[in-house]
Amino acid sequence: MRLEVLGFWGGYPGPDGASAGYLLREEATGEGELLLDCGSGVLGRLLESRGLEGLRRLEAVFLSHLHHDHAADLGVLSQALVVESYHGFARAPLPVYVPEEALERARFYLAGDPWIELRPLRPGRSVAAGPFRVEVAPARHPVPALALRLESGGRRLAYTGDTAPSGEVEALAAGADLLLAEASLYAGEDGSRAGHLTAPEAGEMARRAGVGELLITHLPHYGDLEQLERQAREAFGGPTRRARSGLTVEVGRREGPGRPS
Repeated sequence: MRLEVLGFWGGYPGPDGASAGYLLREEATGEGELLLDCGSGVLGRLLESRGLEGLRRLEAVFLSHLHHDHAADLGVLSQALVVESYHGFARAPLPVYVPEEALERARFYLAGDPWIELRPLRPGRSVAAGPFRVEVAPARHPVPALALRLESGGRRLAYTGDTAPSGEVEALAAGADLLLAEASLYAGEDGSRAGHLTAPEAGEMARRAGVGELLITHLPHYGDLEQLERQAREAFGGPTRRARSGLTVEVGRREGPGRPS
C-alpha cells in the first residue's frame, strides 16, 4: 500500500502546493487507486504526478468533509471527467463517498453530474473500494466530518481528517501502520473550538493508539514547520514525518514500532 501526498496545506493552498489530497494505491496487485480528499489544487497535482492515467485509474474518492480545503476540486474533477468523455474516455460513474449528513449539499454542488455517483459514509459500516476495506468514525469538527481507516494486504492506514482530540478517532487508529494526522497548530495553541489538533495532540494520539508511524499534515502557513514536526515527534516517541508535495510512503514499512501507552 503506497500513499502519495498531493496536497498538505490547511485552510488554503500555498504557492508550492495544494490543500488536502492523498492518493492511495495497492502496489502488490497494481490495482486500486483511491483519492482521500480533493482540496484546492489537488487535481493539478494528480495530473502532474500521474498524467491523465491518474484520472482514469481512480476507483473512488473519499471526502472526510466538505470544507473547501478538502473538497474544492471535486467540481474540477467532475469537469475533467466530462471533458475526457468528449475524447472517447468512457467509464462507469466515479464513486465519491461523503459523510451521510453532507450528501444533499454535495448533490446540490454537483448539480446532477452523470460522471460522479455520490455515496454516503456512515460510522459503524465498512465500505469495499477496489482492494481496500474502509471504516469510518465521527470526527470532532464544526461540520459533519469523518476519520477513515483503510486496510489492504494486511496494511492499515488511518486518516484523522480534521478533528479536535477524539476518543473515537483514536480508537479507529488503534494499531494502524501509519497515522496520517492533521497538525494545524503549535504547542500552546487551542484548536478545540475550530476542531483541530495541535502537533503535540497529534503525537499523543499516535502514541496512545500504538501506531507504527506518524505523518502530520494539514499544516499551517505560519511559524516553523520543523518545530511543528519536532513537537509531534516528541509527543509520539516514534517515527514521525511531515507531509510534503510528492512525498510517497510505503505503508507498513518502517524502522520500528510506535510505543502504545
